[in-house]
Amino acid sequence: AAHGHAVALHPNGNSRTLLFALRSGQTIKKHCVESPMHVVVLKGRGRFIVGGESPVDIRENTLLVLDAEETIEGEAVGGDLVFLEVLHGAQT
Repeated sequence: AAHGHAVALHPNGNSRTLLFALRSGQTIKKHCVESPMHVVVLKGRGRFIVGGESPVDIRENTLLVLDAEETIEGEAVGGDLVFLEVLHGAQT
């Protein structure tokens, strides 16, 4: 898949946790997050753009914090990228 793979790990009434896996060069298309979100990188490296700002290089143990209605896009760089997205207050 050109845009990687996501699995819902823990959906409940208050939040939704997704596990994402991207191969090198795969992307997350630009989209607006519906609720506050944390992104935690578990493995690999990537480059994300949050809120239209300059690209940020991410790697293992990076934490990105997004407010509701911010945009995010990104790609895996130089190998596989695995990260968690935790959406707070998201509908399941």
